[in-house]
Amino acid sequence: MISLGVIVFTGPSGVGKSTVVNHFLRKGFPFVKIPSYTTRSPRSDDKKGDYVYVTEEEFLKLKEERQFLETSYHYGSWYGTPLCTYYEYLEDGYVVLKDVNPAGAKSFKEEFGDICLSIFICPPSEEELFSRLYKRDGFVNEVRREESLEELRYKNDFDFCVVNNVLNDTIGEIGKILSSRGYS
Repeated sequence: MISLGVIVFTGPSGVGKSTVVNHFLRKGFPFVKIPSYTTRSPRSDDKKGDYVYVTEEEFLKLKEERQFLETSYHYGSWYGTPLCTYYEYLEDGYVVLKDVNPAGAKSFKEEFGDICLSIFICPPSEEELFSRLYKRDGFVNEVRREESLEELRYKNDFDFCVVNNVLNDTIGEIGKILSSRGYS
């Protein structure tokens, strides 16, 4: 029996949240991902549909109009999750997958309650996390290090915590969690 509407994957930047979400999206219905809004510039590894890119002025107007479930400002850019789109997909029978930082994930749990499953993805070590960030971004400054370590402290605040050491093993473990909730 399917009892979920939103599955949130959280953890620090660079831990593999987007990679995990994209794996399950390739499985198709009932999974769907709703892109976040951001004021940052596209990165070379961004895929079409990952984000809706807007100016800071546009973003702040939407925020003022309470169009977002959650917003955050980090690394010089705004990020936000559009709220009304979620309810439209849920009413159509979709399960929405979302990758978001721990503060944002808490907002999802508050908004969607029992129909929200939260999975914290951990790196196998702090050193591995910083290595992944360096490979992706080309640098890891002290602010990013401190924020990542702070986010790791929230791992016990979510329904499950999965260590992403080997991607296929991580996918398998999350697959078992989803199967136990009625997804195959």
